Amino acid sequence: MSDSMSAPEPTTKATVKVGTTELRQALKAVHAHHRKGKKADAQAQHRIRLTFARGTLFIGACNEQSAALAKLTYVEDSRGDIWEPTDAPLIVDLQPRHIPLLAAWVSSKAVASDVDQLIAITVDIRAGEIEFEDIGGLWSEGERVIYTFDPPHESFPDLIDLMGKALNQIAGAGERHKDLVQHGDVIKLFAEASTQYDAPLRIRATGSAEQRGFVVQCGHGFIGTVTSRHGDDDGLKTRDRIDQSWREALGRKLTAVV
Repeated sequence: MSDSMSAPEPTTKATVKVGTTELRQALKAVHAHHRKGKKADAQAQHRIRLTFARGTLFIGACNEQSAALAKLTYVEDSRGDIWEPTDAPLIVDLQPRHIPLLAAWVSSKAVASDVDQLIAITVDIRAGEIEFEDIGGLWSEGERVIYTFDPPHESFPDLIDLMGKALNQIAGAGERHKDLVQHGDVIKLFAEASTQYDAPLRIRATGSAEQRGFVVQCGHGFIGTVTSRHGDDDGLKTRDRIDQSWREALGRKLTAVV
């Protein structure tokens, strides 16, 4: 087959533009959900994944108890609206330590400007570099931050697929809902999303009554999942006994001691 007849090579370098505020919200909301520690068994989840899909940038992280995914719509994409047939989302895995630094840099951009506050993100897969450039800042027009990255870890879960399935399996009206039993430190991971998006958390059961998954949503830009702990709620009988003890305690009338 001649070169003129061969399929075009997939795009390995692209630039997208996103809102500065939206990028800051996404970075801060997702960061808490990466798996801590750098041991071998934690490497697959000790990262923040940026997926540059068609029309949308997804930023995600996960650990053994929770997962988080934020979405940003492009203001502009150098790849255009029609990709080559061989094109696929560009995937970048950043180290968790990079995210607070990047979020702080984005947060320092001016908020009172007649110019749209935008960040241009250039991904170069072959060079292993990602560049963030302030193109709408009042004080630092053209300022850049560049990070190097390794190839995506193959064991990192497909969070986009995971969230889509979780949404499709949310319990409907009239179905038996299950309990969410989880340590406060895990639930607290979602507090930053509520702060960044200035919206309450909505937590809904997903999957069958026997499964332990819950979907967490916050505003229009954030979705996550959290699991219920195993072994802490040993059945409905225990739960009912605890409920009954509370009913008895709350129903007691206080009598004055003479």
